[in-house]
Amino acid sequence: MKSLLSVLVVGLVSVGAASADQGRGNSEGRGKGPDKVATRGADKAERAYDGVEKLIEMKVSYDTDRRRALEDCGIWSALALPGEAKMGVEDPREMERLAVQAEPYAHRRWLVASDPDEHVEQIATYVGYGFDHLVFHFPGDDQEAAVERYGRDILPRLRARFG
Repeated sequence: MKSLLSVLVVGLVSVGAASADQGRGNSEGRGKGPDKVATRGADKAERAYDGVEKLIEMKVSYDTDRRRALEDCGIWSALALPGEAKMGVEDPREMERLAVQAEPYAHRRWLVASDPDEHVEQIATYVGYGFDHLVFHFPGDDQEAAVERYGRDILPRLRARFG
């Protein structure tokens, strides 16, 4: 098992065998949500789905202050723009202008929570899809505080639930 420090520095959590109880690797779990792509890819490569490791980068904003968790997403508001709005934009100043317009709804591209159990439930959806490795992307300026909060409030709950 990785030490907490290596998990925090890398931002990666390996989900253990307990995730099999979440529908991974059986006929009930195959083909749901993002899992469809992994299933098709494994079939095309003539590999057993269960033998394919699945990694996802998750955009997460967790803070005990919900207002802060929502506000932190604003720095990445360009992610909330539809593809058509970004296509052909080559000037970074224009992209910044567009991103400012998206700030009010930027949080919709993130898993946002102020309650640790609610946040673990949000993440559990993706474990249920069969993802073995979760990489967490935090918004906001204070990355050190975000990593500390995650290490204190979220990672122990994920390990307890999924191994």
